Parts: sequence; structure tokens; C-alpha cells
Amino acid sequence: MLVMKHLFPRDEAHPGYGGEPFPSDTLTVLAAIGAEITFVMLRPSPIDPPSSTTTYVMSVKEAITFFQDLGGKAGEATLIVSYRIPLARANQVVLSQKTALREVNAHAIVNMTSDTVWAAAGGEPSNIYIQTASLVFGGISDAPWPAERTEAFLNGLGRPLTTEDLTESLAILEREVRQELEKWTSFRAKLPDDGFSDGYRVTLALSLFYKALINALVHRGVPIDPAVASAGNIPWGHWGVSSGRQSYAVPPVDRHPVGQPYIKNTAIYQALGEMHYTHELAIPPRTLHGAFVQSLRALAGFYFCLPGSSDTEITREQLKGHLAATFPNQFTDVLTSDSVPPHGLNFQGKALDQPLFAKHSVHYPGQTIAMVLARDEQAANDIAEYATRFCIGYRTITWDGSWPTQWNEPVLGIEDAIARNSIFPDAPSTANYVTHIWQITRPDSTFDWMDSSREPLDRSIEVTDLSGVPDQAFANCVRLANSQRNGGQIHFYMETQACLVVPQDEGRFIVHPSSQSPMEMHQTSAMAIGAPYNRLDIRVAPLGGGFGGKTEQARFVTGPAVVAAYRLNRPVRVVLPRDVDTRMIGKRHAFFGQCQIAVDRTTLQIKGFWTQMWGDGGAYYDCSFIVSNCIQLRADNVYNVPNYQSQIDVCRTNTAPSTAMRAFGDLQGKNIIENAIDDAAVALGIPSEQLREANFYNPGDVTPFGQVLDGCYIRQVWNWLKTTCSFEDKSRAVEQFNRDNTWRKRGIAMIPVKYGSGYNLLQLEQAAGIAVVNQADGTVTIHQSGVEMGQGLITQVLQVAAYVLNIPMEMIHIESPKTSVTPNPTSTGASTGTQYNCEVAKAICADLAKRLREFGQQLRVDKGEQWCKDNGINYWDYKETGWAQEVFAHGQTALIWQNLIHYAYVARVNLVASFTVQVAGGEESVPWKTFKPLDQQPRIPGIDVDESAQPGGTVDCFVGFTYSAACSVVEVDILTDEVKIISSDIAYDMGWSMNPAIDIGQVEGAFVQGVGYLISEDLVFEPEGDEKGRLNSANTWRYKVPAHVSIPLEMNVHLFPRNDPSVAGVPTTDEHGIYSSKEAGEPPMVLANSVFFAIKAAIRASRVERNLTPLFFLDAPATVQEVRRACEVGREALVLHA
Repeated sequence: MLVMKHLFPRDEAHPGYGGEPFPSDTLTVLAAIGAEITFVMLRPSPIDPPSSTTTYVMSVKEAITFFQDLGGKAGEATLIVSYRIPLARANQVVLSQKTALREVNAHAIVNMTSDTVWAAAGGEPSNIYIQTASLVFGGISDAPWPAERTEAFLNGLGRPLTTEDLTESLAILEREVRQELEKWTSFRAKLPDDGFSDGYRVTLALSLFYKALINALVHRGVPIDPAVASAGNIPWGHWGVSSGRQSYAVPPVDRHPVGQPYIKNTAIYQALGEMHYTHELAIPPRTLHGAFVQSLRALAGFYFCLPGSSDTEITREQLKGHLAATFPNQFTDVLTSDSVPPHGLNFQGKALDQPLFAKHSVHYPGQTIAMVLARDEQAANDIAEYATRFCIGYRTITWDGSWPTQWNEPVLGIEDAIARNSIFPDAPSTANYVTHIWQITRPDSTFDWMDSSREPLDRSIEVTDLSGVPDQAFANCVRLANSQRNGGQIHFYMETQACLVVPQDEGRFIVHPSSQSPMEMHQTSAMAIGAPYNRLDIRVAPLGGGFGGKTEQARFVTGPAVVAAYRLNRPVRVVLPRDVDTRMIGKRHAFFGQCQIAVDRTTLQIKGFWTQMWGDGGAYYDCSFIVSNCIQLRADNVYNVPNYQSQIDVCRTNTAPSTAMRAFGDLQGKNIIENAIDDAAVALGIPSEQLREANFYNPGDVTPFGQVLDGCYIRQVWNWLKTTCSFEDKSRAVEQFNRDNTWRKRGIAMIPVKYGSGYNLLQLEQAAGIAVVNQADGTVTIHQSGVEMGQGLITQVLQVAAYVLNIPMEMIHIESPKTSVTPNPTSTGASTGTQYNCEVAKAICADLAKRLREFGQQLRVDKGEQWCKDNGINYWDYKETGWAQEVFAHGQTALIWQNLIHYAYVARVNLVASFTVQVAGGEESVPWKTFKPLDQQPRIPGIDVDESAQPGGTVDCFVGFTYSAACSVVEVDILTDEVKIISSDIAYDMGWSMNPAIDIGQVEGAFVQGVGYLISEDLVFEPEGDEKGRLNSANTWRYKVPAHVSIPLEMNVHLFPRNDPSVAGVPTTDEHGIYSSKEAGEPPMVLANSVFFAIKAAIRASRVERNLTPLFFLDAPATVQEVRRACEVGREALVLHA
């Protein structure tokens, strides 16, 4: 009875519940077909005690009116007993439809059920007409709503439907849908904004109605033009099951078990529920549970107050007393910025600008103001929610200095930030080393061909003939100028942010953060309480996902937890509920970009490329400058452009501080760049793939920032994939499909990706590890720095160790990071974790093996061959198996390795090996980069610039590159705007994979996560009111990550064969990883752009067929609403005949 519970108020006598309407698909169907419902009222009103029950029997439509008249929360006190569904009638056609953000497990934006009964005048099928029509819509009102005037018009026709009748019925429907929506405008305004406009709901209602009519006409055998008939095609529920192929080449050198497709060694434990994540760690006695009191404002001063007395400020102690009285036996304490010890540091993060606890002012909704501590997790969350809602007062923010009043209003979104010049300056006084690459300009570039007068927020697409420009090198060129916007993305790890802190003897603490960055958590923990680093031991359990969200932002969960444990000297556990996590923690950066591209008509050479981008950095610096640097160094993608410049600024907005996320901005950056190339190809009248491949780098070419591409083989990967996926055949099939269908269109796109590897900061290109051998049985424990978060790092480290030591994998255990054992661990991210920690495992195991081989040979010399054989250490006699050979000695069977370890221990041979590996590559600093001069740095309130600083800094070259490509085909319903991925073929450049099963899994997972970002994962913020800027898509009700139906129907993943004849002559300098492997975690995500541009191609096919311009903008994510805007389907396009 959720629908009835959330009815809007009708009047003062019938106040309703006022909650958010629930657009039930089932109830819409039942209302349309005239179903009867039997229900029991358990009590007459929400406040009266139940004295007896009353049973009602009525139609669904009558029940809706009944509850509307009853008002209150009557729906909560109602139990449905049964439905009675009428039998089907002759010549009846019933069709249920919906449009949602995702095909499954998603509530409808608008749904519709049509129930039509048809008759034939004179018994002639050609004279068929509507006898009765029931048209019921959800998502228009607070309950299933009948379009009564449209029904009456159709019911009164008594003749076959004509084009004029269709036009009139659409006009009637549009009028009454608009009127119904306007009727509830004031009530909808009180609800969280869902991001869908009334205009979009109107167009959906018209489209669903049109589809229902065409479907019924086809169903009843009325002749319809086949192209128009595609409108009535309802494939929902009829798509096949996803399938595909996975392929990889066998490495030329056998390094078993390295190179073998082992399943992740933790997979079984995960499936059995035997993996203990931070959430599930056993807690000590007397553990307190923490929860955050969060800001409800985007920008304001704040103070504590009592409920009902919001004008009176109180102290923390008074707040503590109030919460203790309100929640007796549950509440323990409340911590604020004053709880950070005087010798501790409240302001942390990359620029030391973000507080663990807000002090005097808040700068985004969801920011931490205080932490409540209680005796159990649920109580802590309840108390924190209470304090958030009723114990925080807000006032206009006060800035240091004199600033215009416009800065008292929050900055919401990139466009607002650009318009107000709300840009993060370099060299803030809190951390003057925080700077970013402002421009990358290829030496000797010229830009006279550009339109320098174009405004930053200009969304027009302009095509210009450059025959008249002074520079004759561009005389045969066409210039295209366009823009592109893409949104943010929630990390949506399965395990939310968490931390467990346990005080120890001698003033020490064991800290268990759910974090990818043990070193950063170590730093934050020590700084928060002003303690020496050796008093804090950071231990990281396997994570339930990270994707970058558990790097910098995890500081602001770990830090407060450590402060709480320090203050109360008790264990403290913090586990964030999903919506709290989503609102508090930063996300992927949204970006807006302007591009201008000049292409020679004859040669198709891109002569010039210029782009200016703005990123949404949120309220604090975090790692936004690092992300922008990564985009700068990857924005050229695979294209050798002689005149090139890219420029980036990071905007400050009043949203959660944007942070690291998988692919570190490259998904957004390449979406902007490839969009310019895509539109330029359209302007030239050629396939975009033709323009792309005409401008590929070749071996020896140099990037705009100055790194030589010695081993570039993107052309070979591209050609290999075109052949493997039958690109030409797919293209012809798409063209034929589009000729046959008006209202369903397909698109195809092929996208290349060059992805630079590493951190671009040499000091981070390292890893440390320690191997210890147990003398009793020869088993090995390896302590390393990498965090396992589902990517299979532990498994691959295990494979490397087993190969180098030549012992069974079962004899080796890989430990998760502990800073007391492996200090200063580089964050597991940037696709480096597996590579770096496999390198250190290789090094320490090689050292240990060498030591033991030398010891064995010494025994051979000292004791003789027979003694060695009798004592089972003669590994040299077994050429194939070595010391992995089982032998019988001293009455028992054991591996030679185990016997040798025993004698090594007796001889006091060191059975511990440690090493810090320096990862090769990236030693050169980026030579061609420009930092913004100090006199051009923006000045914004709240951030002082160090006027003595000179913006600049070291940015190192990449360790190497991967070269990959993907081809995708999609089908778009032009009327409902839904997208189905028909196929995706991926050629991923792994070098030589160390574990094809894990690496292919990484490629598939990253690609589908990228698809979610580009199609369905839309961040919706409250646009108006006191809580404007609040994130409304904070959980799965409104935020739709990919589901099983989001996976391409055919998904073929190929690890590009490095032994393919086409690359035989290419230098192997880019096989930068261990055993000539490369990383797999991030680059495949960027390949999801092939899906995005296939969607754009499908929309373009429809637009061209309807005589609209082929040049248009499609922003990401390409949600159903965005696809509808790009399609521009007007009511006049809905016709009976083509």
C-alpha cells in the first residue's frame, strides 16, 4: 500500500501523508484493466487504537479515490487480502510500459498501461476501430491517473483511427497531462527533486501512448508501414542472455603459476561469507560506535541549538547534556572541532584545508560537524540523525576580508562556478606546494586558426571554413567548435567507509581503516592527535571495493575515529550508512570542456586542437590538481597533432570535495576530446573511425608534453580489433537496421585509448616487502604494501612468489598491509598496486631463494653428495622440479625445500628477506608544461594565496603506456529513450598477462562501471530551498549503477596478443610491468566511451532521418532524459504513416 501511503493532501480535511509518491507498475496495470481489490483496514486512522477490522471490496480506481478522501496515513494501516483480475475479452489488447533510469530494479519515471478493446465495422479488418479505451499513467500524479479526456475522445470515435484522430488525441493528452502536473506543482516542490522535468514527463506520456496505439494496431492486424511499426516493438523481457568470448595468448616463457588463469584465491572465502572486511572485524569489549552529525546547508555559519530554540546558541557541553537526557542508556558523548587536542591537527587533506570537524562554517551538505558516540551502531546513527535535524542552527557565512554578497550564496555546479570565477588558485597559503599544470602546449604550435572570441559557456556547435585565415597551413581546413559536459560518479563500493580504532598499552593505537591508502591514514591518525607515528599501527583488512573513494576521503572517517578513541580511551567503531557515506564522501569530478579542432579536408590530418576544461573540485582541494594533471597528460589520447594546447582549471563548488576515482579523470577527459573528433567527422561527412585512424601516433612520435612513444602500437591494436570484431560487417548491419526502423535506431562506434601508467611522481614509484620462512614446515609469509579490494592483487603476488621460490602456492600466505611491518606504503591505486607489489615479492623471494641455493651448495661441498641425498636436500638432482620435489628422508616425506629450510635454520641462516623496489620508468620530468603565473591566479573567499610562492613543481613522465580499443553497437528506442548495448568488443593491451582470468575480469568490470557512468549514474542535487545543493540521489532508489541487463548482449574481451605478427617489429620498451605485463584496473573503463558514442550515432541516425541537424550535444551521463533532449522528438513526428 505504498501508493496509498504517499498520497498528496487534497485539502485541510484530507491532509494526506505528503510523502514522495510511489509509481507502482503493478497498481497502474490493475487500475487500467478494472481489477477489484479486497483489503482490510486494521484501524480507522493512524492514531486510533485497533478495535476491530473492516473489510472492503472495490475496484482499484475506487480504492484510490477512497484513500484520497480518507486522508492521513490510512495506507499504513491497510492489509491487501486479494486482487480479482477480470478475464480477457475478445479483441482486447493490454500493454504495460515504463521508462526508468535502468531497465530493471528501477522505479518508473512514467509508466502506462493501455487496455483497448477493438471492433471491426461491418466485420472488415481494415475497418477496425477502438470500442473502449482505458489509459492509466503512473508518475503524473500521486497515484495511477486515468487520462479521461483522451479516453473519451477515443471511445467516441466509432471509426478507424486516422492521422487527424491521432494528432487530436495526442493534443488532448498533452493538455490534460500538463494540467495534472500543474495541479500538483506546489506539492512536488516540497519533495526532493528527482531531476526529471515536467516537460520530459509530458513527452514520455505522449510517446508511451503512441507506442501503445501502434502496438495495438499491429496486434490487431491493421496494415502499418514497417518503419512506423517499430514504434510498437516492445523488446522488454525478450532480450537474450548476455554471452561472449574471452581470449588471450599464452606467454612465450613458461613461468607457472605466473601467466595461468587462476581464480582469485579469496573468491571462495568471499562466496562463503568468510572474508572479514573492516565492517566485520570483531570488536573488543566496551567499544563505542560513532556516527556523524552532518550539515544540511551548502554554505553557512553554524552553531549548536536545542530543538524549538534555533535562535539560541548552546555549547558542546549543553548539547551533550541534551542528547544524554533524550537518549538515556544509549548516548555516550559528542565530539566537535574542540575535541581535537591542541597539539593535533583538525585541518587535513592535500592542502590542509578540509577539517575533520567543521569549525564555525560549513561548505557542503553532508560535511561533518560533530561525531556522536553511543553504545551500539543503530543508536549512534539515530542520535546523529536527530542532532543533524534538530540541533544545528545556521546563519549567513562570514568571510575574512571584504567580499561581495554573491559569495554568501553557494556555488552549485560547474556552470555557476565558471560564471562567478570560483576557481581554486594554486599555492594556497596552507600548502603552497599545491599547484597544477595549467597548460600543455606543443612547442611551435600556432593558434591563429582559432576563434578566440568564443565564450566559455557557449553550447553552440560551429563549423567554419578556414580558407580565409592568414596561416596557409590551415587554408584547406574545416574548424569545428563544440562543448561537452560530463557528470560526477559515486564510487558505490559494496562496503561503505569504516574504521575501527583500538587503544593499546603505552599510549599506542591499532587503527583498522577501510582504506586504499595506509600511509595517508597513518599520517592523518598521527596528525589528528599529535602522536609519534610509531604509536599508531595501521592495519588494513581486504576492502569491499574502493575505486579511489577510499584514498584521500577516508581521512575524514579515520581521523575522527582516532580522535574519539584518544579522547575516551575506548575502542571506537565507525561504519557509515550508505546515504551518509554518499553525501559526505567526494566523487568523480564532473567536467565541462570547450574544444576547437581544425581538420584538413583532403588529408584528414588534424592540424590543430585546442581545449579548455573546467573540473568540479567540490568544496576543498583534495586531489583535484592531481586529477587535472592526469587529464592534461592523457588528453592527447592517440592523436599526433602538430598544433596542440590543453588548459584546465578546477572550480570550487559547494559540494562534497571531488576525489580520486578509477581512471583518474581520463574517462571524462577523453569523453570531451573524442566528442570533438566525432563532431568534426560529421562536419566532414566521414565516419569518425576514419578521422581517428588517420591521426594515430607512430613509434618514435612525441606527445605534446614531451614524452617519446618508443613502443606505440595503437594502429596495430586498432586494425586487429577491426578485423576480429568484423567492424565493416557490423557497420553495414547497423545501416540496414536503421533503414528498416524509424523509431528504433542502432549506432556503432570504435574508440582507441592510450593510457599513461604510474603516478607521475617518482617518489611514489616504490614498494616495500618482507618475506619470512617458518623453520618448522617451510611455509612462507610475505608482508607487502598492497591493499586487496577485489582486484586480485593478493592472488597475483602469490603467483609471483610461488614461481620465484618454486614452491606450491598453498605454502605461501600474503599478508595485508601493516605499517608497523611495511612502513610508508604507497597508496594502492592508479593501476599500480598489483604491479608494484608483485615486483617487491619477486625481489624478496629471489633474494631468499639465492641465499638458500648458496647454502645448499655449501652443504654439498662441506657434507658431500651422499649426505645431501640422505638428508633430502639434493635439489640439484631434480632438473624439472628442483626443491619442489617430494623426497623420503628420516622416515617421512617432505619437499626438499622443507628439509633445506630446517638445516638453514639450524645453521642460523637468515630466513627473513626484505626489499624496497624502485619501479623503473618515469624518471624524467615532464618537459613541456605551463603553470599559471601568480598574477593570473584567481582570488576567492576562504583561500589565501601565498604571494611569495612561484607556482610550479615536479611532474614526472609516465612509467609506460597501454594501447587498447573497443567497438560497441547499441540500440536506442527513440520514443522511450532506453538504450540496449547489443555488443561490445574489447582489445585490451596487457602486454603478457600474469593471470588472464583476473585481468579479463578487471577489464570487464571496469568497462561496465564506465558504462554506468556514461549512461545511468546521474547525480541529482536539490536546486532550491534551504537545503539546495543536497545530493538527492544518495542511494539505490534514485542512483542506478549497472545491473545485469546493462551488460552488452554480446561482450567479447580479448587481451591483445603481444606475439601478433603486426607488432613483431615494435620495441618492447612499453612492457614496463613485471614479466612484461601491464596494468588492467583503470584503462578499460575509458573504453566505455565506445558505448557513449554509439548512442550518439544512433540518435544522429534518427535526427537525420527527421531532417534535423546531425550536429548536436549529448552530455554524459546519457540518461533517458538526456537522450530524449538530444533526439528532439516533437508531437508532430508521431504519425501513422511514414
